[in-house]
Amino acid sequence: MQRKSSFRFLIMSFVLIVIFLQPNIHCNNKKATASEDKGNNPIFTKTKDVGIWEAPSAPDRVMASEVKLKANAKEIEDDDMGYLEKADQKGGIYIFSDDADGVAKLSNGSFVFFRNHSVRKIVSTERKDGKIIVRTAKCKFTDVFSDAHLHFKEHYDWKDNRNALLQNFDLSFGQMAYAQDPVSQELSWSGELRGYDVKVTINPEGGRKLNFEVIIKKMGLTNVKFKGFISEFDNETELTVVNSELQLFRSQNTNLHGEVEVQFAGRDLGDVGEMLNIPWGMIERVILIGGVPFKFRIKANAKIFPVIPAGASSQGHMKFTYNSNSGFSYGARSVTPQGTVSGENFQVLGETLSAGTMGAGLGLGLEFPRIEIASLGEIIVPYFLMNTYLDTQLDTYRPCQMGNMKSKLVAGLSLSFFGASYNAERELWKAQKRWEKEGSNCPPED
Repeated sequence: MQRKSSFRFLIMSFVLIVIFLQPNIHCNNKKATASEDKGNNPIFTKTKDVGIWEAPSAPDRVMASEVKLKANAKEIEDDDMGYLEKADQKGGIYIFSDDADGVAKLSNGSFVFFRNHSVRKIVSTERKDGKIIVRTAKCKFTDVFSDAHLHFKEHYDWKDNRNALLQNFDLSFGQMAYAQDPVSQELSWSGELRGYDVKVTINPEGGRKLNFEVIIKKMGLTNVKFKGFISEFDNETELTVVNSELQLFRSQNTNLHGEVEVQFAGRDLGDVGEMLNIPWGMIERVILIGGVPFKFRIKANAKIFPVIPAGASSQGHMKFTYNSNSGFSYGARSVTPQGTVSGENFQVLGETLSAGTMGAGLGLGLEFPRIEIASLGEIIVPYFLMNTYLDTQLDTYRPCQMGNMKSKLVAGLSLSFFGASYNAERELWKAQKRWEKEGSNCPPED
């Protein structure tokens, strides 16, 4: 019986690792281009599910800003875009006030560049009750633009200023229930998820660091804490389209330093698969260049997978730090890693093991930072993420008591919006560390 449970645990551990390691398919003090009188214009309103947001603005440095419309494409310029009242890109309905004369003249079937917002194909337009209602359908960047060269750099830090809104901390997994410290600018959310008490906190520190903490508790059964930070960093992004064909798309983050620390203890949690999955949006920043918006979102995602039967327990305390100058470049129908991850350091800060009379273990992980890039309303990089995974394992048959910490950098790209057929994931970097209790007879590392 003991042999069967040990074998079952080893199989379950392998399945958990495979499942977890698959990703789910600034604030600074410069001026913002959004004026205070834009009202509810969708271009200038805060996204609901993000903690820190700043109104759209030009990048810190522009190296190239050139776009050329196709001969049959139309552009709705800033004046008419100022009359935009609603834009449902999923349903395709755009509503303008009756003063947007250029919008009313759009012909059915035409491809349109709604400046600073989106590109769409016009299905129909009508004037009704003092409004212009435009029904649209999706189209590609290359349906509207024959040529484009957009190249810019942006510095991301965590300074608060009058353009930033650290007011609402909405989360995709529950009702908003936030608190904000007016001095420290700390944002937090607390509530109950699937029977567990959860608190999520983000705290900008002096402009240099963005700290985070996630605490998960259940009285007498589990106590888990994820914490760490990312530093200020620089991003460089470049897009080149020639004759309606994507030639280059690249994005690189430099001088980024990060830390992930995990401390946990649990017992009698059973084998429930994914116990908790906690995603949230931290930062959103929109860059406007040549009338084309690039939206950068920084997210995080915490996960817990227990296999702890009755009478068994698991505990640990580990930390991972790193320096990163990393990114990717698409060209010639392939993706090439750029830069490096260096100075990585895995540390055990306390006893890290599982114990019991039969096989047991606990898998935890954090996707952070998870960077998403969208342009003109379409997501082109669903994830560019650092995935840190930690587990403890007990096999009473071998016997083996060990802890593992693994990290990898992954980019997922979906470039059909730019007219390319590339839609895939690319692993850019990985590293791992194992600790074994003295006297263990554990299987070799992967």
